[in-house]
Amino acid sequence: MTDGKLLSTREPIEDQDESALEEARIRDALGKMGGPPRRQESHHGPTSWHARQQRRFVREGEVRVETVGGHGRHGATSPEAAALARRLREAEAALAAERGERERAERSLEQAMEARRQLEMRVRHEADARDEAEKALEAARATGIEAGRLREELQAMREALETAQAAEKAARKASARTSPAKGKTVRRAAKPAPRRAAPRKAGTTTRGRKR
Repeated sequence: MTDGKLLSTREPIEDQDESALEEARIRDALGKMGGPPRRQESHHGPTSWHARQQRRFVREGEVRVETVGGHGRHGATSPEAAALARRLREAEAALAAERGERERAERSLEQAMEARRQLEMRVRHEADARDEAEKALEAARATGIEAGRLREELQAMREALETAQAAEKAARKASARTSPAKGKTVRRAAKPAPRRAAPRKAGTTTRGRKR
């Protein structure tokens, strides 16, 4: 449909370009959401050439404005474009919600990983403490075994000492019983026998014996 009036080229073409940009943005968003892609017009077709001609005429002055596909004057949009705009807003809202959910999931994952690191560190510390406790227990057991062996040896030495002391006491008693008879025998043996007078020779005197 062609409008026969000559209009100022700047305001209507700017509105038309904004509508075209909005529609292109809506189509891109629908393509990202998985909707059926629309067939885009070739940049080398007559429409692109016509747009270039319009831009060229814009620079030159005024051109005849044409409305195509239900776009009205002054940027008016069709119901299809309004529906696409609504779907674009919904898609942007869903995308923002999904982005927020992803950020929350990433934060939760980071917190879970940090908790896991803390738990692993605690487990390592507990394992080290358990190893130290086991070593100390083994040392205590070895010390206890050594102490038991020393106690047994000490007890054996005490018993041997008591046996020796008992034998010594018995020997003393036995020697005390036999000591009076031995004393008498020794005293008798130690008593000197009486001396006998030697016979005097003839012609000896007492004076000569003194000499």
